Amino acid sequence: QLAQLEKELQRINPDMIIAKSIHKPICAKSMVGKEISIEELKGKKIFAFCGIGNPDAFLDTIKGLGANLVGSKVYNDHYRYGDECLVDIYEQARQLKADLILTTQKDWFSAQYAIRNTQYEIPFAYLAVELKFTAGGDKLKELIEDALAGKIP
Repeated sequence: QLAQLEKELQRINPDMIIAKSIHKPICAKSMVGKEISIEELKGKKIFAFCGIGNPDAFLDTIKGLGANLVGSKVYNDHYRYGDECLVDIYEQARQLKADLILTTQKDWFSAQYAIRNTQYEIPFAYLAVELKFTAGGDKLKELIEDALAGKIP
């Protein structure tokens, strides 16, 4: 599908820059700012929650890191987390004997205020990622720099 889309885009605009990227996990970060290395996540019992457009990609990423995904809770994209749903997440994680409750960086910003309101024995954290270009990144960067310098009308 992706190759077909690229071909169609290049047919429409042969000069178009097509950049490809991945979200590369770099560590997990807890509420208190503790960084948990990717290596440390291996074998840990993880309960995950998220409210993103493609939750399976997030859950597959966790499994791909070698973590033991013991359970998960998926919400609608852009879900607004409150105390009640975080207590529910915590209780599910506790029943499944999770070592860590993990979410996306995006969801962390919605949930962190409710997480701070309560003390939990199982730590909450988010999976920190970086955007890594796999193709076309240099050309895209050059285009952005030219635009910022006013070289592109």
